Amino acid sequence: MKVAVRGKEFKVFSNAGFWNQVSGGQWEPETFRYFLKYLDKNHSYVDIGAWIGPTVMYGCQLSKFCYAIEPDPVAFGVLKANIALNHFANVSIHEVAIADVDGELEMASPNTSLGDSCTSFLFRGKYAVRVSAMTLHRFFELNKITDCNFLKIDTEGAEILILPSSRELLNELRPTIYLGLHAQSFAQKDAYFGVLIASLQGIYDGFINANTGELKRIDELVSMTGWDNVVLEGKR
Repeated sequence: MKVAVRGKEFKVFSNAGFWNQVSGGQWEPETFRYFLKYLDKNHSYVDIGAWIGPTVMYGCQLSKFCYAIEPDPVAFGVLKANIALNHFANVSIHEVAIADVDGELEMASPNTSLGDSCTSFLFRGKYAVRVSAMTLHRFFELNKITDCNFLKIDTEGAEILILPSSRELLNELRPTIYLGLHAQSFAQKDAYFGVLIASLQGIYDGFINANTGELKRIDELVSMTGWDNVVLEGKR
């Protein structure tokens, strides 16, 4: 089927119900709005937590190049098929997890199976898998990325591993970050937000609430609730 989002089109294989939501503007319309605002043809971007590709297939049409990262093997298979179906030449896909270590980690879904967009290092259970992992710095190094000015990080809680271990890289590059928050996955929400605030303070002056457009201080992250998205504006 064909999917149309904010003037861009791409083809997909399966899950018609979800893709109809994307086309109809019911799935994260604010995400596509901020992609349109910040991506450009002079810079590459890194999509961490690419899942089956909604942001990748939209974002690659706005950017110079997209590095799409998805460790869940089921989701990765669908992502790979969707990218091939569209013959995108400016996308590379990577079946790896970004974390705070180089090696292997276990991840699982809290639901019925892998591939459902909720796979995370936070969960243990029947539907678990060992995946290759590396730091963001290592990923940039291996792929010789020098022109990235935008990161999308939607990792079902792994942001508390990624951001602290990437602080030096973030301070050097100052990319704009589109960050999915997952406070509801943590019993100690104050501790979760404390890690994020400590990782970002001194690099970013504030953040934008992606739903309301409000500009807030970094320490006001603690006021966010639910599965919110925020924008940390970097160099343009």
